[in-house]
Amino acid sequence: MVRVLLCSATSALAYTMGADLRFMQMSVHGSGGSEAPTPAPTSAYDACGEGYNLQGYPGDDDTTGYYYCQNYSPGSGSPPTVEHAVSAGTAGVGECRALCDADNTCTYFAKYGAYCNGPCLSTWETRCFLIADCGAPILYPSTGYYGAVYCEKAQTPAPTPAPTPATPSPTPSPTPSPTPSPFAPLYCLQIVTGTASNNQGSVDVSVDVGSGLVQEASGVFAQGATVLSKCFSSAILALQMRNPTTDAWAGSMLYSTDGGNTYVSVACADCSGTTDSGSMVFDGNTDGANQGSTQCLNGNTCSFIMPTLAPTMAAPNLGGVGATGDHRDFPGLVAMGAWTPRHLQRILAL
Repeated sequence: MVRVLLCSATSALAYTMGADLRFMQMSVHGSGGSEAPTPAPTSAYDACGEGYNLQGYPGDDDTTGYYYCQNYSPGSGSPPTVEHAVSAGTAGVGECRALCDADNTCTYFAKYGAYCNGPCLSTWETRCFLIADCGAPILYPSTGYYGAVYCEKAQTPAPTPAPTPATPSPTPSPTPSPTPSPFAPLYCLQIVTGTASNNQGSVDVSVDVGSGLVQEASGVFAQGATVLSKCFSSAILALQMRNPTTDAWAGSMLYSTDGGNTYVSVACADCSGTTDSGSMVFDGNTDGANQGSTQCLNGNTCSFIMPTLAPTMAAPNLGGVGATGDHRDFPGLVAMGAWTPRHLQRILAL
């Protein structure tokens, strides 16, 4: 008897509590609930549809509760949230998703009245929100009569770009070997400052190899310093030296016509003292005259007679002027009896 009374009391209490809960829920949402409530599944993996992630609770794929966007209300966020009217129930989920698909600013869509826990609120069950700026997610642990689903648009990964083939390094062109000159320079000049006391000084050197006199050296040179060491591809036709200052220079000059294998001194045409270029002094005055046996003083320009490698040939007999005749008309003639091209031109012009 006691057991029967207890059971009856328990059943009555449970019924009363359930009625009270339904009454409280209706009082919050109003009396506009639908006649046929949409049951809320405990899990709906594909509630949002392909390309979207459900923001469910307690699990990501649950519709028991949901996380809603802070900026869900129309006009909030930047860009602002936009509201649309769609079909009630789950049918409107696909329509809302299609609207989000067509809007490239839409990052979330929210459909209310889809998975209600009890009757859905009629004023909300057709509402669809396209949200560009979600803001902070806020937990709503029970769908209640709102029955909302919030769906985040899945980020489409950027296609993996095809690897850019490495640009091959250009094949370096082989460095061409220098084209050897058909003839090595044969005519070499060595002018060196003496090493005796006061031999250092200033001197200018000009050389003509067929294009007129060109200054090849100029300046003040220390004891033992090389003034000029150079080989020319053409024979030296004329050479002049002078000292434009009163700082005497003394030294030697040697000349080679076989590419530097052998060197000989040359003769000065208008120096005082001797004519041998093996011991020379150039001075702008005369106080350095004792530094060399061949002297070019008072700033004078002195010229030298340069031998050549022209083939030795017998000079034609031109009115008594020949290889053994009088050479005074040909001051550049080599003592060994060889004719230079300049001599030949003069002879042919006779």
